[in-house]
Amino acid sequence: MHPATRPSAILAVVISLLHTTACCGDTTVEPFHHTDQFEVTVEGLVARRGNLDPMTQEGCEALCTSRLFLLEAPTVHMCVATLDSTEPDASEDTGDTGDTGDNRSGRGKVQIDCIVSGFERCVGGRYSAALQARASGRGADPVAAWLAREACGEAGSVIAFRRLARELEALGAPASLVARARSAMRDEVVHARMVGDLARARGGSPDRVAEAPLPLRSLEELALENAVEGCVHETFAAARAAWQASYASDPSVRSLSAVLAADEAAHADLAADVHAWACSVLPPPDAQRVEAARRRAWAELAANPVPVDATSARALGLPDAIAHRRIVGALIEALAA
Repeated sequence: MHPATRPSAILAVVISLLHTTACCGDTTVEPFHHTDQFEVTVEGLVARRGNLDPMTQEGCEALCTSRLFLLEAPTVHMCVATLDSTEPDASEDTGDTGDTGDNRSGRGKVQIDCIVSGFERCVGGRYSAALQARASGRGADPVAAWLAREACGEAGSVIAFRRLARELEALGAPASLVARARSAMRDEVVHARMVGDLARARGGSPDRVAEAPLPLRSLEELALENAVEGCVHETFAAARAAWQASYASDPSVRSLSAVLAADEAAHADLAADVHAWACSVLPPPDAQRVEAARRRAWAELAANPVPVDATSARALGLPDAIAHRRIVGALIEALAA
């Protein structure tokens, strides 16, 4: 994997946006104006790119704004789509096909020129089938309860990485992946203790985790879980922790989150490397199912932010639903690029 495509490198870029853009309700920043010019290839005048027809005003504006990171709904001041008639078949009548000369079956390029203004966009633990239940815990208030659940999740990650290391070794994975999984397990032991101590100091009570007695899984089963829990959930967990390290009003949460963000980014790199190895070994149809599961998990994460009350959001620095979707969207785009 090229260093620039590693989740930890991408996270550094995405999180840097948190400190250079207008975030968290800052309305003192003036909107910027953006001028853009680009081309889209279309199949005739009425062809679409996705569900967008670039030759309509609505489609033109949607294609223009889809290229930008904007915090609020952008204002499109101008959007002009021009068909390049010099493209082969862009304006010719096909004659014997029954075409009437309206270019509905031809192929051409549309140049889009637009001017847009707006504000720049701001941009827990690994679950495993080996766990009998997901993270749970109780607390005297919402903040303590969240910390208790997070501590339980970190303890569950110890089991998840121990199982991952054992199964990778049994499946003949490179020794470096096995060693990194064991190192991640040790990280999670520290995380569980740190988050647990903070939860109990706030009146929280993490539940105990229990491991289900499961047999060793096939490579495809392991890869499917890793694609969702590692490549997606751990990558997002690292970004969320970095967000909390910046925005939590509780200084103890900020310092703890900084540690978690760095370690979870390394765990996300491990997940990406396990994903790459597994997909290189699996038969192509199996590898395609694993990759489809990863993409589906990103889409589901974007669509389903976890509700959080205002008090917890401030104390813990948790992103609200809007910020959640923007973080996920930025990660998806960065990883795709």
